[in-house]
Amino acid sequence: MAVLQKIRNKGPLLVTILGIALLLFILQIAFEAMGPAQNAKSQYAGEVYGENIMIQDYQQLVEDWKIYAELTNPNISFAENELNEIQDMAWNNYVQSAIVEEECSKLGLAVTEEEVLDIIKSGNSPLLNLPIFANPETGVYDYSVLQNFLQIYSDAKKQGQQLPDEYEKIYKYYTFVKKNIKQERLANKYQGLLYNSILSNQVEAEMAFDSRANESDIILASIPYSSVEEKDITINDDELAKKYEEKKELFVLDNETRNIKLIDVAIVPSEQDEINLKAEMDSVRNLLANAANNPEAGNIVRNNSSKTIYTNILKTKNAYPAIFTDLLDSLAVGETSQPAYDAMTNSFYVIKMLDKATEADSVLYRSIAIAGKDKEDTEAKVDSVMNALNAGTSFKELAEKYNQAGDSLWMTSNMYQNSMLGTDDVNFVKTIYSTNVGEVAKVNSTIGATMILQVLDKKNPVTKYNVASIVKELLVSDETRTQEYNKFSSFLAANNTIELMEENAPKSNYHVHTINNVRSDAHNVNNIPSTSGVLRWIFDEAKVGDISKLEEGGDNHLLVAYLANINDNGYTELEIVKDYITNLVKTDKKADLVLSKLEGANTIEQFASKFDASIDTIKHVSFASPTFVSATSANETLIGAVAANTKVGEVSAPIKGNMGVYMVKVLSNGKTSDEFNSSDEQKSLSNQYFQIAINGLLRDLRNNAEVKDLRYKFY
Repeated sequence: MAVLQKIRNKGPLLVTILGIALLLFILQIAFEAMGPAQNAKSQYAGEVYGENIMIQDYQQLVEDWKIYAELTNPNISFAENELNEIQDMAWNNYVQSAIVEEECSKLGLAVTEEEVLDIIKSGNSPLLNLPIFANPETGVYDYSVLQNFLQIYSDAKKQGQQLPDEYEKIYKYYTFVKKNIKQERLANKYQGLLYNSILSNQVEAEMAFDSRANESDIILASIPYSSVEEKDITINDDELAKKYEEKKELFVLDNETRNIKLIDVAIVPSEQDEINLKAEMDSVRNLLANAANNPEAGNIVRNNSSKTIYTNILKTKNAYPAIFTDLLDSLAVGETSQPAYDAMTNSFYVIKMLDKATEADSVLYRSIAIAGKDKEDTEAKVDSVMNALNAGTSFKELAEKYNQAGDSLWMTSNMYQNSMLGTDDVNFVKTIYSTNVGEVAKVNSTIGATMILQVLDKKNPVTKYNVASIVKELLVSDETRTQEYNKFSSFLAANNTIELMEENAPKSNYHVHTINNVRSDAHNVNNIPSTSGVLRWIFDEAKVGDISKLEEGGDNHLLVAYLANINDNGYTELEIVKDYITNLVKTDKKADLVLSKLEGANTIEQFASKFDASIDTIKHVSFASPTFVSATSANETLIGAVAANTKVGEVSAPIKGNMGVYMVKVLSNGKTSDEFNSSDEQKSLSNQYFQIAINGLLRDLRNNAEVKDLRYKFY
């Protein structure tokens, strides 16, 4: 009973404890349930119409566009800027396709698989115009080539065969092409519907033609706004606010942006770095000068990490870097230049002239490739062909015996001298250029085959050079980078507020940059490579007033950022565009000042007497085209409009232009020799209106789609 009584006495406390325990249990379940949703949300690359795209799906789109870029440009390196462009292509294509599909679904527009197949068969898509789908003989798209590839791919997959990576890449590209053709066709249908809803008419066509064909010769008096003293103009805040309201639609923000302040330290090579590189170049110069032969000189180039590549072959002057081509004619064979510096490339260079000769730029030749069962068999066949050729047997007849065409080909210097050549390539080129016209030669390859060559013609003798060059860029050393890092760290430790940074930055040769409207899709901060981490901090972590830690960017940059403001969707604030608005108000005030002093000026002479006006005669002024005014270096649209409505011999009222005040006197009117074609004119107008409409429509649709670009979280 005593125990029960104790429980009764502690009842309220037990209820409270049990309640808290139950609440914690419920919260734990809720958090566990929210966990997967939160994790999924953190993997969103973006959102269109409330539909999310996962980062894995977006990355697959990027990979598809990378394959396209690689197939269209085999030399692409996928550097940071190139990858950024590809990522933007993938994103913009995804967004636009989603918007078009949404609108087309409302209109009942669709694309069938048969339509896609018809386009693939006809090759009526730029995505198909690649060498992989081209007929080898014609060089143009051939559907049968694509069919053949798909059949080989399908058969191999059915048989479980391992296909080369190149085949998998091409098949992925084919699926990418099919999807994009469908999207392109749907977009074309949507645009076609819009285009056919935009019409012009006869009256409008005549007006447009007349505005272009009717011309005037005029006398133009000009008073540039720059001639008005700045001290005569005063501007107050109310005037700025009023002009801002007038122009506010120019400053619409379609995305949330940030205003930041940034100290960007670009580390440059120190004096010691330059001294060290000069010493290194002196050393390699001695090595080159003492090289006993060409291969030894080539090894010195390779072993010293030169930006240039050595090939033991004669090349024309334009094959070498421009920084030292002026030396090629002055250096004797065997001579080595002194190390020199080129400011444009920030590089030191030294060269040795190994050989110099006059040689044909172009050689016409034909060839037969011989490959036997083994070395002895190959040699026997080569001897047989060589004996037959020397006995007068037709080269083409012998080539056909070995299932080869034996056709003649031109070899030019540009075809080999800018390429990476292997041993066989070098021997092949040397043999072609050293063989006399009419002679036959043979080239043995490292793979056991032999090429029999006959030189038919040589043209365009030029001077060629065999040069070993070492070119090294002056780079920032680790020691210099560490010194600058420590110096900047010390500055930040002593100046830990934005006010102190702005006050003391100039004393340390730093500068605080103000950067407004930073966008999350910018890929980096202030065009500094490899600063996506700073961009993520600005948008995801920082609060207004926060200062980032010291960050290292690409190209030897150190930086620290301060978040000054968050700009929600809406309009850019007046303070940010204040300079632009101030110039507009200043222009208006200058125009008003000039116009007030021109009251009563009814002739060009009176106009000119009020100010030191410039007077010019301008011919062929039309309503349709802006008039270039040399006195103000501006294209003014109102001058043509006023001239078109002023009679011959009459003078206009003063005209307020963009860069000055003007007065027009019409000397004569005329007409161009163009003939009016109503159909062509209406079509041209419809095209103009369509471009305006489609650009505005797509912009509005994108805004309505509530696009959220979250890619910055991952790249």
